[in-house]
Amino acid sequence: MLSNQETNDLLIDEPPNYDSVSVVDTPELIDQEVNACLQEENEYLIREIELLRQDNKQLKQSQSVLEQQIILIREQLRLTKESKQLSDARAALLQQNNKLLRSKNSALIDWVKQSAADEKQALLYIDVLESCALAIAERTN
Repeated sequence: MLSNQETNDLLIDEPPNYDSVSVVDTPELIDQEVNACLQEENEYLIREIELLRQDNKQLKQSQSVLEQQIILIREQLRLTKESKQLSDARAALLQQNNKLLRSKNSALIDWVKQSAADEKQALLYIDVLESCALAIAERTN
């Protein structure tokens, strides 16, 4: 706990030194100070307005760039959709072509089988004819 003397020392402060401050300012000095403050504030506001104009200009440029990018993205999307449609059409044509080629291959295989069977039959006829020719030749001799 603090003693009475310590408490009094804490509560009693020396008055501040007012030598450097004039007690009474004249209206002219007050007007000069107000004008100086207003001039400083005006300069600050002018700088702030210029910065805001620069920001506005940059924002407009950015907006223009973004609008161009949106146009390009939309065009890219349109081209992608068109490309997908063309790819789908090509895929359908390829499937149809594949089906036709399989059918054609199947017909060719059937034709080759039939040709092989016909050739086998022709060879049998040739063998028979040769046998007949030999038999006739033996009889005539």
